[in-house]
Order: sequence, then structure tokens, then C-alpha cells
Amino acid sequence: MRLRTFSYLVSWERRFGYTSVNESVFGGYKAEVDKMLTEGVPDLVEEFTAIYRRMNDAAARSPDDPGPDELSKL
Repeated sequence: MRLRTFSYLVSWERRFGYTSVNESVFGGYKAEVDKMLTEGVPDLVEEFTAIYRRMNDAAARSPDDPGPDELSKL
């Protein structure tokens, strides 16, 4: 049981380590690209934001409650 617990904890530690390394490598680039897009094509950024919201709303909706078809507007 101890070995299983230890293995589980080590696997979670690796996941968190990878996430922080990934963020440190790509976080600066993401911020720079976001800034360039906002300054260069603000309308496109607004469209992507609206699409992202619609997709999240559709994903959160219960299959029993279809509601309006957000994805048909994409």
C-alpha cells in the first residue's frame, strides 16, 4: 500500500512540475501574441471570445436540455 501511495504522489508531482515548466516557457509568448492580436485585429479577438463562450455554454448544457443551438452560429 505504501508503494502505491508513493507512486501516486510522485505521478501527481510530475504533472504539476510539467505544468509549471510549460507555463514558464510559453506564458510569455502567449501574452505577447495576445497583445499583438488585440492591437492589430481587435474584431477578430472579439469573435474568438464570443465563439469560446458559446462553446463553453454548449459543453456545460445538459443533454436533456438542448436549449438554443449556440454552435450553429459558429
